[in-house]
Amino acid sequence: MLCVIVSASNALTKWFKQDFPEGLPRVPSPDGKRIGTQPLTTNAEQISWQCHVIQNFYRHGEYTVIVTEADSRYTLLMPFAVAPTLAEFENELLRRWGNELAHLTAESKSLDETRIPRMIKQFILYPKSFTWYRNTDMSIHGHVSDAEQWVTQTLQEHGLQRLSDNDVLELGDHINKLRKRAKQDRSGRKGFYPVVRLLDDGLYRFAQGLSGADFPNTPPDDFPNPYMTMTTATIQVAESLPDNVVCLSNYRNK
Repeated sequence: MLCVIVSASNALTKWFKQDFPEGLPRVPSPDGKRIGTQPLTTNAEQISWQCHVIQNFYRHGEYTVIVTEADSRYTLLMPFAVAPTLAEFENELLRRWGNELAHLTAESKSLDETRIPRMIKQFILYPKSFTWYRNTDMSIHGHVSDAEQWVTQTLQEHGLQRLSDNDVLELGDHINKLRKRAKQDRSGRKGFYPVVRLLDDGLYRFAQGLSGADFPNTPPDDFPNPYMTMTTATIQVAESLPDNVVCLSNYRNK
């Protein structure tokens, strides 16, 4: 069972007030400090998403939900006309997450095209449980704020009331191919690319038995656990990429 943590900002919690009449719980604080601002963790057993909502124009217009994954800082932009139900939001998050993984896998050529539907089937069938908290991880919030500025600027420049499906995909693609930095990063490196990390996570979780013989540095028919090791091949590829953008077509082939 994969635990999907949804860490909701105060704005998102208020937006969903009809679903949480008694309020959302806080992330447990071992030392009683940083209540409401606990750091989020993604590992082999769970994946965490920091979620926030903005109204596209002050007291007017539709909404954009910004969802940023804790380890990769990969950001999904989700447009809504009105607040969805809790179940609708969870289903939309899963739909977008699965579609992004399929796109990244195809673009990077990490799997043969004939195997990608099998990966998506594994994604759909993999047992998942959602756990909601009212919490804002401040180290991730900076990346959420950056995405908010991109959304606001795009709406203003093009005179839009909302972002279309193509708009969120194109803008998200741009944001997620920018080099990111994070304090206390697990790799100890100065920077990383969200697209690379989300892809590594997805292949490990949902492409078991599909890697084949093209990846000699991985166990037979398996992709490595990105939360245990960082292979030399991956490090070399990351270092060879330009500082501001990652070309996924070169990711697994060098």
